[in-house]
Amino acid sequence: MAKLSPDLVREVQKDFAALGRNSVVGDVDKFLTAFVAAAPYISVDKRPLDKRSNPFEKRVLTPYVAWKVASLVSWLFVNRPVGDVVRAGIPKVVTGLRKVIADKSNVWVLESKYYDEEKAPKRVKRHEAMTKLVGGKVVKPAKAKGAWVDGRDDGTLILAPSAPTGDGESASVYGGFYTAKLDAASLARIVAFARAISDWPESEIIPTARHIISDGFAALGARVAKTPLSDGAWEANPLASAPALVDTVASALGVSKEAAALYLQTLALPEPTKANVLTWTAWTSQQYDAAADELAKTKRVVVAKVDGAGRKIFAPGGVVKKTKLNLPIENTKLPFTTHGRYIKHLVTEPCHALFERVWTAA
Repeated sequence: MAKLSPDLVREVQKDFAALGRNSVVGDVDKFLTAFVAAAPYISVDKRPLDKRSNPFEKRVLTPYVAWKVASLVSWLFVNRPVGDVVRAGIPKVVTGLRKVIADKSNVWVLESKYYDEEKAPKRVKRHEAMTKLVGGKVVKPAKAKGAWVDGRDDGTLILAPSAPTGDGESASVYGGFYTAKLDAASLARIVAFARAISDWPESEIIPTARHIISDGFAALGARVAKTPLSDGAWEANPLASAPALVDTVASALGVSKEAAALYLQTLALPEPTKANVLTWTAWTSQQYDAAADELAKTKRVVVAKVDGAGRKIFAPGGVVKKTKLNLPIENTKLPFTTHGRYIKHLVTEPCHALFERVWTAA
């Protein structure tokens, strides 16, 4: 097993600190272990739905554990160089996560509700409305001793009731979905069900599953497994990861290769701060400033002072202000970054593919 660098652990902790105690931060050493050794939590959660009270359970792949590990995949891809021993574990982690999501028995709970404070008629009426959303076969409560109603399971959605047992346990209901059935056709139903059973307008669980099953996430693993870059190079540097595209951009804009590279980084990457660009490219501060000034003269970017951005050039189209979770980011990047209430802005596909994407759309 490769040894985790204390510097790497601290770097991850610093970057995810705003997400709070239950984010990647509190368990970064444990979850980075997945990239250098076998990890018990990359496995199907076979516990009954009413026994999943701990969403941060580290022995199985709960949605929250999946979010943590998937976040580290995207973070390591950009923030560690090619050849890094921890980053080199991305392919097996990607494969493991996708295998769990594709397992036909894997169910992720979207929400649970406790109905013990409601009177039986109101509880039954509410629950019957939920069963109509699901349909499918009847699911009987296990060992029920109290008045309750049956649940439903249609192979995509599941509504599982847990009746009062008479020994103090609360009446509750669990709504979930079979991750293997998540696709373009089923997405709207799953989202509607999540909104019906949850008090929150959005679920971070569905975006996490969608990210893991995406072609872009698979491509992150494939790129690490087979990359044209030499050890020590950075995928976030288009001069290394997309040199032919840099030549094309430089010729089209009439600028240097450095300015062309910075243009692609500005349009594609979530956090192309000056400090990050210097790390990825090994430029001096003066080289960066020269490239930024040259690029600004093309009027292809917006020059502005944005609090907390760590840069002065932005893609056109407006900027989302800094939050506790994220640095300022352009609106144009949101379609191809991870984002949500508790999700950090991260890439959803390899950098060279993102560079191609933004140049095509420019």
